[in-house]
Amino acid sequence: MISDMFNQIKLLICIVLVLPAISCNKDNVFTDNPIPPNNTISTLTVEQYVNRCFVDLLGRGATSDELDQFVEALESDNFSVNSRKSFIASLQSTEGFKQQYLNKVYVDMKARYLDALNEDEIQQEADFWLNQALLAQILGDALAYNILMLERNKIMGIINMALYWENSSIDYATCAKTMMFNSLYDDLNMGTFNFIYASFDQNFYRYPTDEEYNQLYAPVEYNGPGIFFQQNVSNKSEMLDVLIESTEFKEGLVRWFYRSYLIREPEAQELTDGIAYWSTHNDFNGFIQKILSDDEYAGITQ
Repeated sequence: MISDMFNQIKLLICIVLVLPAISCNKDNVFTDNPIPPNNTISTLTVEQYVNRCFVDLLGRGATSDELDQFVEALESDNFSVNSRKSFIASLQSTEGFKQQYLNKVYVDMKARYLDALNEDEIQQEADFWLNQALLAQILGDALAYNILMLERNKIMGIINMALYWENSSIDYATCAKTMMFNSLYDDLNMGTFNFIYASFDQNFYRYPTDEEYNQLYAPVEYNGPGIFFQQNVSNKSEMLDVLIESTEFKEGLVRWFYRSYLIREPEAQELTDGIAYWSTHNDFNGFIQKILSDDEYAGITQ
């Protein structure tokens, strides 16, 4: 019995001593302590991220000075998502980087739509149409001159694409049409069958159904009537207008981004969110910032 009383006294003493230590009130809260840096992310991870962005956005690796500069800036902000977005934006818009970035976007679009044709081949096509137009002008054929110059201007639209972006935002859909509505694209995808199938495959990652093909044959082949995504079309230009304005084009663009930068297909929710983004923002640079600032791209495991 004495032993039990002794144990109860020991318990009361422990409670009296411990309670003040574990109690919490406003006097115990310190609000002026700085948040310690996130040391769980190694400098090597940040360096690899910077170099990967340089390769994907500029087509080259970062120099030693560039690597030191951007790694320091990213680490000073704990490699936060916002710091990554700012870094990406600087590559997209800062003098010295912007032209490299725009040229890389141009090269990537040529790879997607024009089988990565080099500039000499594209310029030769423009020169061909110009020479033909000048010959028609000499012969006094004004109608032929205008038609031939129109073909030449389509090619020049490709050549001048990156220059146009220097003073304007990148409208990917319009540029996609420019890449497909010209004689070079026709040569690469000769005939109505190949043109329709290529335009579906490159933008939708699928081939047309028999019904879709049959409806588009006349507009593409001889400017006849057809229906595409419940809209009337009567030529190749109208068909491409409907294509680039469709929800499925936006879906294909989201899939292209994920395939290009994350090397995988988007999940269902990512696809839904991406389509919604392109339906409301149509901001090419902004979507790149969204993808490349993500932890997955940055190499941060959860």
